[in-house]
Amino acid sequence: MTDNADYREGLELKAKLESIGVGLGPKGSIDGVDKFAPVPPPVREALLIRWRGIDVQRADLIGDARPLDADDEALSRFAVRLNVWLRNLRARKQALDGQLAEYNRLCLGRPLPEDEFRQCESYRTRYNNCAGRHNASVAERNRLVGVWQEGKKCLQTRGDSFRTQVMNWASLRIKPWITDARKAIENACDPVKKVRLVPANPPPIRTGGDILTLRGFVVYGGDKPCPIVRHTWTKLNSTGDIGNLVEDSADQTLATLTTGIMEAVGAVVLEVQDSQDNVERGSSVVTVSASVRTCELNKLASHPFVKNFCQYICVNSTPSGPLDDFGIPDPTDPSGLKCRPFVLQP
Repeated sequence: MTDNADYREGLELKAKLESIGVGLGPKGSIDGVDKFAPVPPPVREALLIRWRGIDVQRADLIGDARPLDADDEALSRFAVRLNVWLRNLRARKQALDGQLAEYNRLCLGRPLPEDEFRQCESYRTRYNNCAGRHNASVAERNRLVGVWQEGKKCLQTRGDSFRTQVMNWASLRIKPWITDARKAIENACDPVKKVRLVPANPPPIRTGGDILTLRGFVVYGGDKPCPIVRHTWTKLNSTGDIGNLVEDSADQTLATLTTGIMEAVGAVVLEVQDSQDNVERGSSVVTVSASVRTCELNKLASHPFVKNFCQYICVNSTPSGPLDDFGIPDPTDPSGLKCRPFVLQP
């Protein structure tokens, strides 16, 4: 678990997910540092929660490995002692074989004088005592070899079970997580940030079938925009009914408002949703005015401030002309004219 290749790869992907969580997905490089489109927060958080579970299981496995490591080390030290013991037994067996050969040479195959006979019997007794102790040591070592073999068998059984847990941890948890993380990063895109309508604040339109065409523009947070999966046009009426709103069947970014018979104030709203379920709205304020309107006289630009000239302030234009065209009799000067106080809006 401490040097698992899948886990190392997962750590690299996790670091990338965390670094692009706030930020921004493959868009080239600045100063040699790659930039990445953001993975949607719900997807990123779900992946990071799963990774925390992987880390918790890894910590549990490391904890489970400690007694296995301790028992393995103990068995190893036990084996070293048994092997040293075996070398000592072999050396002693070699010495005993030499002593037995010497006894056979000196004491067997001929009649012995009394003193030599007693020496041989004493030699035989000492040899048999040494051989007995040697055989007892061999038997004890063989018994302990059996203990070691049982311990090894038990450890192998436990180790096989543990190895299966580690393999399942890597294959059933880490590998699927890596696949999902790669897919999330590859599919990452820049979310919609804003929707603008043009015109945003159009001049008042008139009742009786006047037409206002609006276009929506989507603003993204980067260079890899998420596809827009939904455009929804709606109208909001504050006063009266601003008219009939129709989305363009060939271009969902376009809509047309046709006014009715009443004056009204409201707004047209475009709501968009991208492929990562990010939703933004943009609006345009609409005022519908009566078709017949008047234009007030711009006194500072007209007679008598500007001799023989009249100018009017309208919503969509600025009618102006000579006093003779816009003039009416001036009660204060029977022989003269003054500008009309208003005219109908052209």
